[in-house]
Amino acid sequence: KYMDRAGSRALKNLDVDRQIEMCRNGLSLLSKLSETIVLSKQQIEISDFFRIYDLSNIGGEIIVTEAFQNRQDKRYNHLPIIHFPSNTNRIFYSSYGNSGEHKDIYTRKRLPDGSWSLEQKVKGKINTEYDEDFPYLHPNGRYLYFSSKGHNSMGGFDIFRSKYDPENDVFGKPVNLDFAISSADDDLLYVVDSLNKNAYFASTRENESGKVDVYNVRVERFPMQIAIIKGTFSSTIDPTNKDLSIRIANANTGEKIGDFETSQKGDYLVTLPKGGNYEFTLRVGGKDTDYK
Repeated sequence: KYMDRAGSRALKNLDVDRQIEMCRNGLSLLSKLSETIVLSKQQIEISDFFRIYDLSNIGGEIIVTEAFQNRQDKRYNHLPIIHFPSNTNRIFYSSYGNSGEHKDIYTRKRLPDGSWSLEQKVKGKINTEYDEDFPYLHPNGRYLYFSSKGHNSMGGFDIFRSKYDPENDVFGKPVNLDFAISSADDDLLYVVDSLNKNAYFASTRENESGKVDVYNVRVERFPMQIAIIKGTFSSTIDPTNKDLSIRIANANTGEKIGDFETSQKGDYLVTLPKGGNYEFTLRVGGKDTDYK
C-alpha cells in the first residue's frame, strides 16, 4: 500500500523494496526455527562490546586500530574491529575500499619482511551491494563468520558463515545462522572457540539506542518445538463482526505469551513456543467483557 502511494524519492530513500525483501527473508527463515542455549548475557555500550569476549579458548586478540584505515574509511569515520589470531599471517576486516559507499570484507597477508600487503577484497560470494562487517575466521580455517545487511538478511546485520576453498582462495555462498542468532535487529561479531562448542556474539535486539547485549551461547542448536493454531472467528450473534483479540498466558506462571488479533476477514494465526498449558483470554469487537 505504501509503495502505491509514496513518491519515487521516498521509495528510494527508505529502500522500501529491500525492506519488503527482508520481511520475506524472515518468513522463510521461520521455517527453520531452532533453540540456542544461552550461557550468559551482559548489556554493554556498543562501542566496547567486543572487550568482554573471552578469548581464552580462541586465542589472539580483538583490536580497533587506525593502521588499516584508508582515505574512504577516514571520511566515514570507520575504525574496523579486527580479530588478530596469534602469529597470524592473514587478517580480515571491513573497509569502504578506495571509493566505496558501503563496507566490504577485505584481507591482507603478512609479507616476508613482516609488513602487510595491500588490502584486497575477499574473493567469492561474501560481499554484496550492502554493508558487510565483523569478519572472524575460525581457527580451523574452514569458515569465515561475518555480519551482513545483504544476502538473505531479515533486517539490519544478520550473522552468516561462508566455507573457504583454500585451493582457489575463494569463499562460498554464505549461509544465514538463522534464529535465534540472527534477528530483525543488528547482530554482530560471531566468534566461535577452537573446539566449536561455545560462541560469543552481540545484538541490539530489545535494547535502547547505543547499547547491545553480548551473548555467550552453545554452538549446538536444537529444533524448536512450536505449536501453531490457525482458524477463523465467526459470531452467531453478529455475523458481520470479525473483530477478535486473543491474549495468551502461561497457565502455570501467568507469564504473557503474546497478543493476537484477527484480520478483516476474521482469520487468526497463533504461534506458541512449545506444548503446554495456556490460558486464552478473548475479547470480541472491543467490548469490555472477556472470555476465558
